[in-house]
Amino acid sequence: MNEDIYELVCMSFAHHLGYLSFDDFLEKVICFEANLETDSAQFLLNDGQNSYLKDKNDTPLLYSQLTEKLLSAWQAQDGEKSATAFFDIATLKAANANGKKFLYGDFSCIENGVRLHKQLSCKLCQKDGNLHGTFFVFDTTEHTVRTASLNRRAEYDLLTELYNRNAADFYIQEYFNSWPEEEAAIVLIDVDNFRNFNDRFGHHIGDIIMKDAAKNLMNHLGNNSILGRNGGDEFIALLKDRNAHEVLDEIKRFSECCKAVEHEGKTYKYTLSIGYALYPEHGIVYHDLAKKANQAVLSVKSAGKNNVQQFKERENDE
Repeated sequence: MNEDIYELVCMSFAHHLGYLSFDDFLEKVICFEANLETDSAQFLLNDGQNSYLKDKNDTPLLYSQLTEKLLSAWQAQDGEKSATAFFDIATLKAANANGKKFLYGDFSCIENGVRLHKQLSCKLCQKDGNLHGTFFVFDTTEHTVRTASLNRRAEYDLLTELYNRNAADFYIQEYFNSWPEEEAAIVLIDVDNFRNFNDRFGHHIGDIIMKDAAKNLMNHLGNNSILGRNGGDEFIALLKDRNAHEVLDEIKRFSECCKAVEHEGKTYKYTLSIGYALYPEHGIVYHDLAKKANQAVLSVKSAGKNNVQQFKERENDE
């Protein structure tokens, strides 16, 4: 490969992971070679990391001791994948026997009290009749956190921290595809007279009310549900695995919870209009159910707002 192209690729790779330069990246990686037959190891990059190769008495560490030292610093959290198996000599020999020469792995850990994300890679090869492994370990925390943040921004409404409309639609449809035999309900919730709050008191009061409504929604309907903000003053909820009685009972409790916010010594009360449709009683197609739930909401609003109503078939005759 052309030297300039190689340098450019290295720089791009480092910047992609959040490092200022490739040299900065190399300063933070751990790279060593190990003879997996004799259990010996040597570092290939930073001289400053040679301290890993020796114990407190300045005695060189074996490969097994080195990896144990690394793993003791990388504390895997309960239920999360550990890096232990990646360094296991028997596992590496079995991989080589099966023709695998390149191995990769990602894991999360706690190091010095900080949650980190790391990527491991290994190249296996034969040298002088012995199996050797070249190991490369680098930190991907900034990249992982940044990617997770971008993914969250793509799926979540930033004000309420519920799913946005696209994400809610996707996950609700996915649920119906995966669990067609389960009873469920689609619920639509409108904040009554929301525009008046914005016009009379300012959009910051409207935002506070939406956040409070979302919090109540999570507290009362958030268990085994998918919750989203459709935009403006409307929320959507999929209540999973509930029969008609359970759905009505939960929605009633939610509708009767305190709906008031305090801001700078003033109290702002709000009400909700709620409509819902049952699966499969009222339909088996998600968007049809959402349309019927919306018709129920419109019926609540036309009757004076601040109430709950189940979809009724006669509403579909309009």
